Amino acid sequence: MRLNPYTSGQAIWFTCVASLFATTALAADLTWSGAVSSDWNNPANWNPPQIPTATDHVIINSGSVTVPADGVFAIMDWTGGSIFGALAVASNGVWNIAGAGVMDCYARVTNAGTIHWTGAGSWRLSSGAYIDNLAGGLLDIQNDQDISIKNGGSVTLHNAGTVRKSASTGTTTLAVFFDNLGTVEADTGVINLQGGYSGGSAVNLAISLGGATPGDGYGKINFSNPLSFDGTFSVSTRNGYLPNPGDTFSVLSYPASTSSFTCLSGMDLGGGLLLQPHYNATGLTLTATTYTTGTSQPQLFISRSANGIVVQWPLGFPGWVLQSNTNLASSFWAPVPVACDNQVLLPVTAPGQFFRLKQ
Repeated sequence: MRLNPYTSGQAIWFTCVASLFATTALAADLTWSGAVSSDWNNPANWNPPQIPTATDHVIINSGSVTVPADGVFAIMDWTGGSIFGALAVASNGVWNIAGAGVMDCYARVTNAGTIHWTGAGSWRLSSGAYIDNLAGGLLDIQNDQDISIKNGGSVTLHNAGTVRKSASTGTTTLAVFFDNLGTVEADTGVINLQGGYSGGSAVNLAISLGGATPGDGYGKINFSNPLSFDGTFSVSTRNGYLPNPGDTFSVLSYPASTSSFTCLSGMDLGGGLLLQPHYNATGLTLTATTYTTGTSQPQLFISRSANGIVVQWPLGFPGWVLQSNTNLASSFWAPVPVACDNQVLLPVTAPGQFFRLKQ
């Protein structure tokens, strides 16, 4: 804190200092002891003996704790013990999960803030529990552990925010039903959705490219059930990475698929390089492909999709209209509606289809 250079007087300086101390004095580090019971709201179960407030740092490393619906904290570190009740991470809150063994969670979890999952511990949920990752919420996975269900049963992870694997190059398996209305992003390693999956038009499946080596260089999303794709598939790059022409990236795998994404985002990497999608019966692979730069006319690229074709061209050509024709002897070219900036996914409606861009 510093004084305004146009303000003088020690009275103002002392007022600022007093206000700063009053703010920071509210926060405390509270460690769960469970000395009396599993009751979150009993001060005797905490060290020092006080009930957590919304500005406190809570540490749970052993025992059993039942979090009430009105239980609050700023940061929770969970490294051991079992959690019951209704755990809510506020929009400015953080829940750090960093145990070394099996972490048992019997709670109904609602996340509007950030969950960091690190360490060597797996996350085990009881039947009837759920994770609700709200819009704006982030589940940040930084390990190769699993989310499983204790003693069978059914658990759902509702995602309206972002589930991201940002570190570790192996596989994280989510053996719960994944109800997705948000973003699933694999920056490294593999996100294995093993317990079933459903999505919708607002879904974004995302991959980050930082190298050509699977796992370390880029991530992958694996599905255990047949899919009907909708929404967006997006690609980003990190640390200035650009692939070499011909490099391939296996980014999605699934038993079967009956449709294609509405939009493929981030395919044009710039500098005369784009990613061309190649669908097959059980996966999606991206191939780095060159295009001519410094030209006044764009190039068209056509590839197969799960149930049709993908027509794409480089960015930077506003005002060009995609047209199609089924008979080159005809002068009639019909405009093709384009949902994304430089691509369209189309069903195959005739034995011969022709496309062009016209300004």
